[in-house]
Amino acid sequence: MSSKYVRDQAKAHLVAWGVLPVKDYSNLGGDLPDPPDYFVTIRFPGAVEDQGSTGAPGDNLWREIGVFNVIVYAPSGVGDDQLLDYVEQLRVYFRGKKLGEVQCQEADPPDTTFPSSVNASLGNFIGYGTMISYMYDVTGF
Repeated sequence: MSSKYVRDQAKAHLVAWGVLPVKDYSNLGGDLPDPPDYFVTIRFPGAVEDQGSTGAPGDNLWREIGVFNVIVYAPSGVGDDQLLDYVEQLRVYFRGKKLGEVQCQEADPPDTTFPSSVNASLGNFIGYGTMISYMYDVTGF
């Protein structure tokens, strides 16, 4: 899991993109667009934290390294040209960006294989996504 700070920064940056509506992935159960239309979600599959320094009680460096997935969903049957365009836009939008104290790094090419950890099918929707790696440093403790 990613820290709440990382999640808040990544979600705010995605919302600021403003091209597609952002859906909270945890609420997808019955909250899909009707009629079907494009939308985007974000997932936080994992992160680790390492201690980057020692010997400075209360001021040590802690580094969280992880990934998050940004997935664009499209109505089934519309083809994937526009879907891939949106994912490529998001890839560039996040790549190398500093989101508060979160440093986004690589943004993988769109994942179009099925099934995978990045894309998914939701009934009348198909999703392609990009995986963004990040680093978040915090001091203290």
